[in-house]
Amino acid sequence: MWKHYFPDEPLMRSLGMTEPHWLIDDAYIKESIKKGACIAAVNDKEEILAIRLGVVKNRNDHSTRIFEKIFSWLFSFSFTCSFLPDTMKRTWVSEKLFKKINYNAWAMFDKLGCDRIYDDKAVCSGRHHGIKGLGTEICLRSEKLAAELGCTYTFAAVTGVYSQRVFTKLEHTTLTSLDYDDFRDENGELYLKDTREHTKIITCYKMLTD
Repeated sequence: MWKHYFPDEPLMRSLGMTEPHWLIDDAYIKESIKKGACIAAVNDKEEILAIRLGVVKNRNDHSTRIFEKIFSWLFSFSFTCSFLPDTMKRTWVSEKLFKKINYNAWAMFDKLGCDRIYDDKAVCSGRHHGIKGLGTEICLRSEKLAAELGCTYTFAAVTGVYSQRVFTKLEHTTLTSLDYDDFRDENGELYLKDTREHTKIITCYKMLTD
């Protein structure tokens, strides 16, 4: 993730979150893996070639819903984030962006009329292996796993052009979309200044079948 995902992901790169930090390792990556809905592709040397991080969310998991709501609210203020490590001080910008595009898996239960959703966290495929279509394949397999775990829909915020192509190919429906060029502060300054070839963020969903 630190080698092949975060340095190129437009939000993390623009916010300066490209150096390994235990908070992201423990609270984001490892916490997702512990929940048992992630998939990795490895070679015969046990080297990770690609990974899909995601978690299963249940409508009646009220404690997690409340915790995430408090966490998002708390770190939506620049003052609160000023107490975080240097690489995390602009976390409030990402919270502002997610709010602007209505990225909230909990709200999707009523919208989609379901009780269990696969909430996407990241799709990463290394460039070194040269295996065409591996990112698409790992998404397909994670969707199959999600269905086996009782999920009827997937939901994701997709920040990069390459992942967006994968999700479009797999027939995900776009809900919201925001150009990074339109994401500016009250003075007209861009919040995200290093998005490179990535031009927008979208939210999307897909109905799963067995």
